[in-house]
Amino acid sequence: MPKVVVVGLDAPIVKSVRRLMEEGELPNLKRLAEDGVWMENCMVPHPTITPPNWTTIATGAYPGTHGITCFHLPGERPGRPEGCPQAFRSTDVRAEFLWEAAERAGRRAIVINYPTTWPPRMREGVQVGGFGLHVTD
Repeated sequence: MPKVVVVGLDAPIVKSVRRLMEEGELPNLKRLAEDGVWMENCMVPHPTITPPNWTTIATGAYPGTHGITCFHLPGERPGRPEGCPQAFRSTDVRAEFLWEAAERAGRRAIVINYPTTWPPRMREGVQVGGFGLHVTD
């Protein structure tokens, strides 16, 4: 069965990325783009910020469905840092991630440094966290 690799760049300057690929500075990204699928100028849900957009990509659901609408979620103590937790935790996502669906179908997933996905919700896959981790994680 074929493997799928998704490489996402958050807010790149496409013109610069293309130039660097052509100059040989990003040979592996160039090969992936030439041999796979390259997307730019994609339509994204509003608000057009990191947490809701990456969660939409990973779930196929709009922010109103998956529940991540901003960088922070309202907490019990608004106006205080501890009362407004970051919206990067998988426990706040109300939709199924694509890799969870793959796991249900008997496939194995590896997720590396993907926003809004820590702590891991997969049972059998491999996940390396990083982006969006709270200092206590």
